[in-house]
Amino acid sequence: MGMFDTIKCEYKLPLPEDLEECDSLVWDEIEFQSKSLGEPMFGASLDTYTITEDGQLYLDKMNREWVEDESEYGGHLEEKEDGVEKQDYTGEIDFYHLHMGEEQDYWMEFKAIFYKGELKELTREGWKKQDNSDRIHIRDEVAKGILKAKAKQKKWWFPFYVFYVKVIRFVFGFFAWTLGQIIRFISWLEQKIT
Repeated sequence: MGMFDTIKCEYKLPLPEDLEECDSLVWDEIEFQSKSLGEPMFGASLDTYTITEDGQLYLDKMNREWVEDESEYGGHLEEKEDGVEKQDYTGEIDFYHLHMGEEQDYWMEFKAIFYKGELKELTREGWKKQDNSDRIHIRDEVAKGILKAKAKQKKWWFPFYVFYVKVIRFVFGFFAWTLGQIIRFISWLEQKIT
């Protein structure tokens, strides 16, 4: 699968007449995927682009910074929005989306041709209705597996958890309280002596 950029299209898409389950989609909110805008050697850079209603191409600028912390990865990537920037792009942008419906899945592909950041042509390259029974079956089986695992986990962990809460917390809590009292006594004694 690899990395991809996100394309949001506010421009009117060339849609088929019969949209079936896609009829209720809000098209300018769909996040299409594209690998057309990345560097040839490095691929997409996980950026978000918008094709505006008037056919202009904009990049949602992001400041990305690695922040070190105590997590198992040693840090995390922090992203902050930094406005938008008009693009002076010339070339084709292929973008696509899979809408997972209740009755069918719909694979859609579009191609936008830009010259110096202005949309010159937008075409529908593909629109396939696909049987989703396998996907739904797999989804349901995975959900059943997760429920079974959770039930098994609860059964296995429950006696240990009760033991932990009632016995171990009491024992360690008692030792912590006792040590606290000893430290307070030593501190009080030190103040009296000096």
